[in-house]
Amino acid sequence: MSGTPVNPSNAGAVQLSWREFLLNGELEAALSNYLRFGPEESGVQAVLEDLHDVISLVKAKAYNRAERALARIEHRPDWFDWAGFETSFSALREASAALDERDTTAVSEIIARARHPLFSAEVCNIRGTALIFEGDFEAARAEFDRCLEVDPKHYRAVTNLGNAALEAGDLDGAIAYYQRAINLNGDFPNAHHNLGVAWRKKGNIAKSISALKAGQRAQQRFEQAEAREQLGKMTRRVTGGSGSKYLKWGLYALVAAAVYWFLSSRGTI
Repeated sequence: MSGTPVNPSNAGAVQLSWREFLLNGELEAALSNYLRFGPEESGVQAVLEDLHDVISLVKAKAYNRAERALARIEHRPDWFDWAGFETSFSALREASAALDERDTTAVSEIIARARHPLFSAEVCNIRGTALIFEGDFEAARAEFDRCLEVDPKHYRAVTNLGNAALEAGDLDGAIAYYQRAINLNGDFPNAHHNLGVAWRKKGNIAKSISALKAGQRAQQRFEQAEAREQLGKMTRRVTGGSGSKYLKWGLYALVAAAVYWFLSSRGTI
């Protein structure tokens, strides 16, 4: 992908094309524009939808599934910067791992490699989270706000705004942000869990327990989706895409047992 990103605020009454939206990092707008106005170019819709799947999984921090979704994209037209996209994906994955280790110095160095515009919202979210760990809540909120300017549905950024409010002692603000994140994605465990923490701090134990339980259920669904994805990968590898139905169902039973044991050991069943 080449060219200078177009600033929609300077576009006036001119309708941007799906390519221009894509250059701006606005994937949903690009897909919506293409579906409305076209032109009907072969394979464009499928590619945009495949990219949307990858971005959605990155937003959920489901990097293993995102990697597999990216690998499944066979049609790779030259109007998209695939090399830059994959380089940025790898950088985000590394930065996310460093963030889990609270290594904010490494995060700053790694995230600089994630330059693809489709990941600009996620870059801001990761930077903001690192700033929270460093105690710079004002700068963190600015990063999360920038993230939401690009992607108003980025529920993890909304949750992080709640975290910043919670750290600042603004319980009502934190609760409002967590509820907003849940409205965007009811399956995001952290929003439910942190909402439970906020309600506990406010002294409402009943609402706290309800939110914490909702978080546990959401976490179970996430882990089960990961297990199903891994099962499909194992089945395709062993059976070569067809194979014995008995072997397939045997693998289903094996993985189901493993998932049940894992959740039981964590006390979530």
